Amino acid sequence: MAYPAFDYITPNEYLNIEIRADKKHEYFDGRMYAMAGAGLNHNYVVSSLISNIGSFLKGKKKIYKLTVTMEQAWELFEKQNRKCALSGLPLNFPKDRNPHGGTASLDRIDSNGNYTLDNVQWVHKDINRLKNSFDQDYFINLCKLVSNYLLV
Repeated sequence: MAYPAFDYITPNEYLNIEIRADKKHEYFDGRMYAMAGAGLNHNYVVSSLISNIGSFLKGKKKIYKLTVTMEQAWELFEKQNRKCALSGLPLNFPKDRNPHGGTASLDRIDSNGNYTLDNVQWVHKDINRLKNSFDQDYFINLCKLVSNYLLV
């Protein structure tokens, strides 16, 4: 079977074409290949990974082991009735192309531990920011102190 002749392109030719292209491509071994479209959840995961890898390379973050599958994480989300484990606030995922639009955040109960099924919970993203790297019991006690102080 004969295959059609293919004109190989240089990396510079590829870049010139890619700048004007409506759809994105990959360049490999002198050829351009159309990239498959990615869904919103895929883009959200990729942007989170890029952010974490960048922070790690800058020496700002430790890399944690992830053993929780997407299915297990979803089952936990459903088991928590789509609510924050610490505040009861409703949780949701982004509905548009804005990766910061959702409120659900997978939290490590023990902030020094890994992402294992027995060490994760779904929390509101703002609660997760507040909790940061605190031990969960310490964080809860701080919240109680603030609440009690303001109620006096």
